[in-house]
Amino acid sequence: VAVLLAKPLGKGDTFLTGVYRYALSFPNLGGFGYPTILALFGQLGLFQYQLYMLLNQVLCYVWGVGQMMPAEDKGGWKGVMKKLFNPVVLGIITGAVLGLTEIAQWIPSGLRTTVNTLGSCFTPISLILAGSVIANYKILDILKEKRTYIVSALRLILIPGAFLLVLRALHLPDMLCIMTCLGFACPCGVNTVVYPAAYGQDTRPGAGLTLMTSTLAVITIPILMSITV
Repeated sequence: VAVLLAKPLGKGDTFLTGVYRYALSFPNLGGFGYPTILALFGQLGLFQYQLYMLLNQVLCYVWGVGQMMPAEDKGGWKGVMKKLFNPVVLGIITGAVLGLTEIAQWIPSGLRTTVNTLGSCFTPISLILAGSVIANYKILDILKEKRTYIVSALRLILIPGAFLLVLRALHLPDMLCIMTCLGFACPCGVNTVVYPAAYGQDTRPGAGLTLMTSTLAVITIPILMSITV
């Protein structure tokens, strides 16, 4: 669906099409999803959410980030494998194995505390990074781009709303509906800024999407959650 929607929005610009394709395909499941799921469902719910996010993360790094990279930097299959076995995916797989096998209970409490503390830094650091890039632009110039509003509406309202209708029609458990809808209702992640910046591309489209969706998500997520529940 994201591939089809992004093409007309990009208007023939390969890079812009890739940014919009990524933004519509991969919401910020970690930065916004983690704290919300933890508050609603506790550690058990967060663990289930992380298992759900594993496939999303694999697709994100195998296919998603390549949409925002120049063709000469994609690296073929070697590049795919390099993106697949990155610290984020390996960390999620390791955490899932430790949780499922109950090995984690044998890890010293000091090490667990250190890892948990480092994990809690993820959201603030990602937001600081996005903010530092957005600060280089005038907000009014970012907000002049009409396509930013279209992608924001698709990302925050139409896509999660469509998934909610499908899940309800399938009569799936409430917890699964809430987690899935919350994931798809999250704003655009900072990768729309980080990867273009890393490869010398224009960061303005990603900065606008991150700013707009992150601000509006404070309003749209509670509304969607009230409808879902």
